[in-house]
Amino acid sequence: MKTDKNGEIQVKNLLPGKYYLVETKTLTGYEKYDEQIEIQVGLNEKYDVTVNNIKEVKKEVEKPKEEEKTKEEEKPKEVEQPKEENPVVKKLPKTGM
Repeated sequence: MKTDKNGEIQVKNLLPGKYYLVETKTLTGYEKYDEQIEIQVGLNEKYDVTVNNIKEVKKEVEKPKEEEKTKEEEKPKEVEQPKEENPVVKKLPKTGM
């Protein structure tokens, strides 16, 4: 079954008994109703069901502002030089000056 432009459904000539309504799709921008709606229909009975749809809430991700940088981000990074076990010292030749 599909709702009309007003979001309504009319079902006629149901046999008396228990029925369940389940929303399988919804309009873009609305949350799908996940609960089953139970209705008990009697002979020649009119039954109204109203479901209030909820609009989806858009979750926005905020980017951190420049002034909100932590102190760690503001510190200049120090580069550690690798340490040699046996450093080689070389002497430059004398030029005679």
